[in-house]
Amino acid sequence: MVLPRLELGSLDSESKMLTNYTIGPYVTYYIEKTIVLFINILILSIYNADIKRSSSLQLQMNKYLRQQTLKEFTKEQEQCIHESSVCCIGAGGVAASFLEFIVGAGIKQLIIVDFDTVDKTNLHRQVLHSEIGADKKLNKALSAKERLNNLNSDVDIVTIQEKLTPANISCLDDYSFQVMVDATDNPETRFLVAEYCFKRKIPHIYAAAVCFTCYVSTFNVVLDQPCFKCFFPKIPPQNLRQTAATDGVFGPVVGVAGCQAAAECLKVLTYQNTDESIKRENLLIGKMMIGNVLTNNYRIVRLSTKKDCMCQKLTE
Repeated sequence: MVLPRLELGSLDSESKMLTNYTIGPYVTYYIEKTIVLFINILILSIYNADIKRSSSLQLQMNKYLRQQTLKEFTKEQEQCIHESSVCCIGAGGVAASFLEFIVGAGIKQLIIVDFDTVDKTNLHRQVLHSEIGADKKLNKALSAKERLNNLNSDVDIVTIQEKLTPANISCLDDYSFQVMVDATDNPETRFLVAEYCFKRKIPHIYAAAVCFTCYVSTFNVVLDQPCFKCFFPKIPPQNLRQTAATDGVFGPVVGVAGCQAAAECLKVLTYQNTDESIKRENLLIGKMMIGNVLTNNYRIVRLSTKKDCMCQKLTE
């Protein structure tokens, strides 16, 4: 780009004559010189600002270059990712890999909900956190935010450092998000989240891991699919629950669950305006992925709707 440059002769002759008559030729010369210099500096600053903006946009696009190279994603679908908002319930083991990949993909906003604090017994699997955070008893949502801000500062990360209950879950209505991911380890919270998403028709990704096994499924994307309660009709009693505290958990398995949940989330975001048959084919709709990292056995289990489930009454 060639910058325009003003010369002394660019001032009209009448202005010169008037200036010469009033204050003399030498003063006139320096005034003209100053005006020309000022205008050239102004033009140069505008040009440099445009260059900086262009460079910033280019760097931002280069950040996602390998993602954009995928033939399966159109430019419009890629843009859907960068304009979307996601809510993640829980910032523990499953959430660790999920949050890193979803933030790395470049969503617009992330809401993280977790009331718990970091403990050293978490660190073998909850790799978002640190020993420093454990020593400080740092809130997990806040700890995750600090780590994720260093991964991608373009993402707006909001933390809610409270335990979700029937009395306060409506606080999520203050945010506009396209997908909610359940990465908790508490059955009561899972049912609360599932009911919230179902009533509001928000796509809901369920991700869990215990011992060596992980589970991932997607709900509420199309109307005639089984809902969460078709598969889990009731909250299990205490004696039938498997938890990391009582049964243990192999660190890498939570990473597998989180990665699969991140893949599902990005597909839901990019397939929002896609034909339903394509959604069914490529998403875990009406099915659950169950994987065992000890035996390397992975399978897809088909879910069926229950005739007496509330979801069937609402879709009739």
